[in-house]
Amino acid sequence: MASKINADTSSGLKLTSDTSGIVEIQNAGTTKLTVNSSGATVAGTLAATAVTGDGSGLTGLATGAPSTIEKEFELSSGGAVTAGKGVSLTLADGKVGLLPILNSLGTESTTNATYSVSSYDRSRWIVSAVASGTNNSRVLTLMGSAFTSANPPVYTAGTTGITIPYGAPNWDQPAFLRSEAVNILPMANDKFIVFAKIMTSGTDNNSYLYTKITVVTVDASGNLTKGNVLALDGSSTNSWAAYHWAGVGRLGTSNFFVWAQQAAKNSANSGLNTFGAFSKVIKVSGTTVTATDDTHGVDQFSNYPRVGSDRTKGQQPSSHQDGQNISMVIGSKILRSHPNGASATRAGKNQRWIGVSDFNTTTGAVGSTITFQEVITTSGDSISGDGVAWVVVDNTHVMACFNLTDTVNRKYNTYSVNTSGVLTLAHSYTVALSLTIQNFAADAITFPNRTSAAGAQVALYRKDSFLNTMSLSATGEILGFNVGFTAGTGRSFVQSFPGYIGSNWLALINENGTQKAARVNINAAVTTPYSHLGFPKATSSSGNQLIVVGGIASGFTGLTAGVKYYTDAGFTGTVTDSNQSGNFVGQAISSTEILINRGVN
Repeated sequence: MASKINADTSSGLKLTSDTSGIVEIQNAGTTKLTVNSSGATVAGTLAATAVTGDGSGLTGLATGAPSTIEKEFELSSGGAVTAGKGVSLTLADGKVGLLPILNSLGTESTTNATYSVSSYDRSRWIVSAVASGTNNSRVLTLMGSAFTSANPPVYTAGTTGITIPYGAPNWDQPAFLRSEAVNILPMANDKFIVFAKIMTSGTDNNSYLYTKITVVTVDASGNLTKGNVLALDGSSTNSWAAYHWAGVGRLGTSNFFVWAQQAAKNSANSGLNTFGAFSKVIKVSGTTVTATDDTHGVDQFSNYPRVGSDRTKGQQPSSHQDGQNISMVIGSKILRSHPNGASATRAGKNQRWIGVSDFNTTTGAVGSTITFQEVITTSGDSISGDGVAWVVVDNTHVMACFNLTDTVNRKYNTYSVNTSGVLTLAHSYTVALSLTIQNFAADAITFPNRTSAAGAQVALYRKDSFLNTMSLSATGEILGFNVGFTAGTGRSFVQSFPGYIGSNWLALINENGTQKAARVNINAAVTTPYSHLGFPKATSSSGNQLIVVGGIASGFTGLTAGVKYYTDAGFTGTVTDSNQSGNFVGQAISSTEILINRGVN
């Protein structure tokens, strides 16, 4: 039964204590509110919509912010954490206790190899191209070689070569040879496409360009065979040629190649007039080559790769690794990077723009129009005069690499490419130029997925005199770097980018003139790169681990208060005041403590 006390007066309700001076309100025989001369006491939980006052008299409360932010993590099998050393989070399973392991060379073999042009995985080589004979009887002879992925690698020099007709019918006097050159690009792990070209000039003021194109196959013994030989010729009147120039490259992951050829007058005042010039898309079906006109291609090294002030031309890739620029076929579109159309000189070019045209994947025909996307805008990143280098990560992602005008940083942007040829920024990674192990050139890195579908991968790259690896997600995000190694005293790595035969990496080494080869042991494939999480509460090799991820971490020795600290370049978790890893962890507040500053440098 409920009881109500109503105070139907303007003075409200008053409860008056007995002679003890205490007022008690009970519930079920238990006192919940006690009022005395000192105030009121609540037994139980007090719920209120608002409490006023400054709280200066409150007692029993914790004072100050917590000194640490801690989280418990599961320890990886065989893992351990050490007090005073950083902890890396294994991205695959969210566990802790494993650190990157030094990448290293396997057993080396002396090859006495001759290197020239390699296939994508470096298992096959064309090692020599020698021209002989005169006039219409001139031929080009090619020889090959092969590597296995054994440990140590086995090198075999081929014994059977091929010849390509290389003659020029008007080579007889009064015509004469001006120049000759050969472009060889890989198109598979055992096939190459060869462009052999000769230019002649004569007293009739005519200049002639003769180009022969064929597909060459290199077998496991280094022996060669060839497909059909396609002839492409060009000529012009009333012009004396000083040289000819040709650009050629593979269109991303497709079996199409672009080819541009031009000749230039020998007079410095001859302006933009070029002659004997043409541009083609070369289609390869097995070992058969055919050609289709490409009105939107141009050699990337020509001084004026544009028409008027419009961006009407797209560049050819400069090499089979797509260093410096790219051409890429995706769906029914062809993408090509492009210089800054507002600049008329080679020095002012950059690669902010990507041009897109329709592309017939059956015939290789290029659409009659080209549109451009300013991928890296002038209002965004401030790119240094070196411009942008592009590289294909997989068949739906490309990466742009460029130095910033602050002169201290380098940036890597990964873009996804849709079937309409539109690039969308997916990830961005900035590295200090001083961080040697985290800098690579676009023509010195091997992405295993470059000619396949997107997927997580470990890429190997050469930087100066050492090799290193980095890990990427399925969308091309750079997850981290591992620990590289140098070639050693008196030694250097041969060729710009490493080989990848099957699932094995290959390094080629020059040791004081002696050619050697070795597998590269890539521990990044099993131990993920260092991903800094925090510092452990204590040294341990068993059970779940309590990791300090914010606040004050302790357990260090020899720190200098006020100095900033970073993880070391070897990614062992040791902290150092030298920024060689690019991973800032915090500022020392004593000789044994660091205040962790997450994401703040």
